[in-house]
Amino acid sequence: MFFEHHPITAGQANALELGTNILVSGPAGTGKTYLAMLYARKYKQEAPGCKVMIIVFTNALKKFISEALKSWGLEDVKVSNSTEWKHSLLFRDADIDYCIVDEVQDMVLSELELIRLHSRMGLVFLGDENQSIYFFKDRMGIGSFDNIVSKFGLCHVRLNEVVRYNEGLSSFLNDIILVDDVLIRNGGNKPEIKCFETN
Repeated sequence: MFFEHHPITAGQANALELGTNILVSGPAGTGKTYLAMLYARKYKQEAPGCKVMIIVFTNALKKFISEALKSWGLEDVKVSNSTEWKHSLLFRDADIDYCIVDEVQDMVLSELELIRLHSRMGLVFLGDENQSIYFFKDRMGIGSFDNIVSKFGLCHVRLNEVVRYNEGLSSFLNDIILVDDVLIRNGGNKPEIKCFETN
């Protein structure tokens, strides 16, 4: 079973507790995609008849998430890739209760507005400004995640606990980060990388 014994971090738990209308940001490996699936499960547990859609960018991730959700008994959560979701919202699933967008940094503002228009009960955006697949950061037309938060009235939660790596790699990455002052120069904090044991 997918993620059967996967722990959640304090940041992920905090984000889940906030519920909806939220932007979750964090670097690679902080569990944003896993959190997207946890949101879908939370919404379906709270209101089994609700309609939930997760939007991702690749077919590989769509397949992975669909299989994971199926193993959790959540076959009715719609997972759409970057080319399917607009058609789905406009023609087949005109109204979704909850829309969850992974890799939101690669969306444009008009796409986010369309998603908001068709999400009756709430939105969850997850991403990392530094992972944009586009070289031109202004592709979104919004400039930064702070602008998304302001425009859409979202709560912003930042994840900083990296859970993807084993203990040796986590230690190595922490050593590298000690000498990297880019985050500090930009007003950010040094992320802490932790290793979690899983069964």
